[in-house]
Amino acid sequence: METLAAGIWRSLSTDRPDALLIAYGGSNRRLPGWLPVALARASWLLLRRRVEAVLVGDALMYAVMYPVLKIFRVPHATMVMGLDLTYQNRAYRVVVHRILRRAPRVIAISTATAELARSFGVPADRVGVVRLGVSGPDVTPEDRVAAAKAIRHRYDLPDDAIVLLTLGRLVRRKGVRWFVEHVLPGLPGNVLYLVVGEGPDAEPIRAAVARAGIADRVRLLGRVDGAQPADGWRGGLRPTEHHGARRHGGLRSGRHRGGDTRHDHRRERHRRAAGRGARWRDRDPAAER
Repeated sequence: METLAAGIWRSLSTDRPDALLIAYGGSNRRLPGWLPVALARASWLLLRRRVEAVLVGDALMYAVMYPVLKIFRVPHATMVMGLDLTYQNRAYRVVVHRILRRAPRVIAISTATAELARSFGVPADRVGVVRLGVSGPDVTPEDRVAAAKAIRHRYDLPDDAIVLLTLGRLVRRKGVRWFVEHVLPGLPGNVLYLVVGEGPDAEPIRAAVARAGIADRVRLLGRVDGAQPADGWRGGLRPTEHHGARRHGGLRSGRHRGGDTRHDHRRERHRRAAGRGARWRDRDPAAER
């Protein structure tokens, strides 16, 4: 999520070099002390008419920012991830869900997340979906052949195997268990499935694999080091479409919090820490005349 959040900031700041970022880079323990500073900075920018639109990084931060956004009546939207909506703390759900129902625009990262938002009362016409994806590296055909051999050697896969890949946190809404129960058994025997990641649905997935009798075609790899997924991509592994893995320059925020910055020497540090916070678009003084 941290990487994706940094990617959002890169995209926004590239499209609008006058964009501003307010974010936090410390521990959760110190987050309450940062919130008043963030609200004060946001209020000051709004008061000076420096802001024409606001993108808030997640549901909790939106609940914090909502009073300021309402007072200044600035156009805004918030992004939401699955955990934003499924977190079970009662106080969180009472406060955050109630405020999300008032948001003029909610940007979900998947169809399932959008359905969750609608299920507790966010109007359907205010919910949009920007699916996530990755950008494939620039590689040559020779690179792909070499990487395919490496990945097959690492996991002892047959040369004629068609390899599918899912990478992410293993939770039910991601659809991995459904895929191994209802799709993979009907595919040709040389279609193999690598699952990278950990999560509460790992054991149910293993049980589903055992029930389907396809243990020889599914590898639950858990956490892997950073080089391995890249190797797999270069080797032509095919992302499973149920996972929504497609190339898209979409919006998403992470949970990592980074400090606040403008367009100066601090930007690169906060690009790496972009996450929970608000993204601001400066007003164009010329357009206001």
